[in-house]
Amino acid sequence: MPAQPVTITIKYDVPVWSNYLIAMALLLAVPAISLIRRMMFEKSRWEKGGVAE
Repeated sequence: MPAQPVTITIKYDVPVWSNYLIAMALLLAVPAISLIRRMMFEKSRWEKGGVAE
């Protein structure tokens, strides 16, 4: 059986975009949660307003 040629290619310093996307999602999660909590607070405040109709 004759020998088969084998080619190996090594790449380095290749950017892994998933790491950047995960970091951006985590960084944007904090302001998004803050915005949602503020909107819920304002809604609750307006519902409990105590203004007689």
